[in-house]
Formats: sequence, C-alpha cells, structure tokens
Amino acid sequence: MNHAVIFTFEGVLIDSPRYNSIAFDEILKSHGLTMDRINQGFSWRGRSLRDLLKYVEQKFEVALDYNEFSRQATELTFSLMEKDGVTAPEGLAELLKDLKSKNIPVALATNSIHARVDRVFTMFDLGGYFPVVVTSEDVVQHKPHPDVLLESAKQLGVEPGNCVVIEDAQSGIDAAKRAGMKSILFTQYQSEKKETVVGVDLTVTGADAEITSFTDLSSEKIEAMFA
Repeated sequence: MNHAVIFTFEGVLIDSPRYNSIAFDEILKSHGLTMDRINQGFSWRGRSLRDLLKYVEQKFEVALDYNEFSRQATELTFSLMEKDGVTAPEGLAELLKDLKSKNIPVALATNSIHARVDRVFTMFDLGGYFPVVVTSEDVVQHKPHPDVLLESAKQLGVEPGNCVVIEDAQSGIDAAKRAGMKSILFTQYQSEKKETVVGVDLTVTGADAEITSFTDLSSEKIEAMFA
C-alpha cells in the first residue's frame, strides 16, 4: 500500500511566521492597524493572507490590495530572514533523502503562494524533492478547509487515508482531520521562538504524533503510523 507525506510550508520548512508578523505589522501601521489588534479576534497562524485581509476589511473596514500587500510582505519577510541568516531546519534534508530512497512520495501543501515557495526552494535547494506543490493560489478554500491537502493527494495518486501531514498550526491539523489524513505536529519553531510571536496562541491539539525536530522522524516511523 502506497503512503505519502505532505509537508506544510511556513513554520515547517522555514521559520517564517514570526518574520511575517513583523512584516505585516510594518505594512499595517500606515493604515492605523497592528497585528496585536488583529490577533485579538483572528488567529492568523497557518491561515492564508487572503483570509487575513478579508478579516481586516470586515472587522476594521480597511480594504487592502491583496497583490500589493503580498508583494510588500514577501520582500520584507525575506529581507529579514536573509539578514538573520535563516536556514533549513535540522534533519530536513536527511528526511527528504530517506523518503526519496524508500519511494515514499512527497508533496507540499500550503496557504502561502508559489512565489514564496520558489524562493525557499532556491534558498535551501529543495525543489527536487517536491514533485507536487499546491498553494492557496490553486484552490478556492484554504486551511482549515482540506482542499490543498486533498488536491496534493490527488496529484500524488495516493488515497487521502494513506497520507500523513506534517503541520505546525491548528488550522493545518484541523484540515488534515477533515481530509481523513494522519498528522504530525512539528513544534521546533514554537518551542524556540514562542515568546516572539506576539498575541498568537500557539497551542495545537488533535495531532496523531508530535516532533520537535526532523531528526526525530524517519521513513520507518512514518510507515509505522499506518501499521
């Protein structure tokens, strides 16, 4: 029976959420808003930018252009990450090589966009490991809806029940459950940087397993989840 692994992107392949928060805050200041105010009513971690901006318009009556906000936020976020020398998480390359050697198919499913994914693939030389990439641009509904996960499984040719999703956020764990997939909660960046993600509740429940590092995971452990 074929099994597959579906990775999420921000907060798993790269430690970007805290930089996103800083970048969003910088852009929102010119509109009289802050992420602290938004976080009081909208848990944005793991959610799409479109959903965030929709909430801002409904709650604060501030309409922001998605394309321009996305462009500015991407440039600011990557500038901050490059300045800090952000690297791929420990053990990721080894895990991807392990999965590839065992012919376990891999996909990336994210509420982010292709442009950001492509930049990280280039930064960390990861493109060759992900034959399937599904982003918020490819589906109508975003996580916590299961659309990106179901589309990933479809493109991999693997039944949803034979997939395991590696996630960092509650919206992703919820999406995995709705898709009928197993899930692994990746907590490395939460445990390292929790105090820097102001106003965001990082508590996540409902995962089938939890790891603090990719060094804790292997193809054998993934296969054992389906035994």
